[in-house]
Amino acid sequence: MAEIISDDERKTALTPMIFAVNVLANTEDGDTFTIREYRAWLREAKFSDAHRIEAPSPSPLILARKSLTALLAASEDQFRQVSGGC
Repeated sequence: MAEIISDDERKTALTPMIFAVNVLANTEDGDTFTIREYRAWLREAKFSDAHRIEAPSPSPLILARKSLTALLAASEDQFRQVSGGC
């Protein structure tokens, strides 16, 4: 993922804070999120080893891995939902 990420205290990273104010002013639920929040969401979605990689842009990259076992389990769940539990 490439995303504008706030520091964990939401105090020192100027670009994400300006972006957050702009998004909040122009949407109902706009915000920027911290790497801690992204890691928690990725863990919940069964990803592991989430880390931030600096990129030549205002947005760093977030790289995470998902095991083949987790991918297959998610695929089976989706198939059951679509097929009505067959």
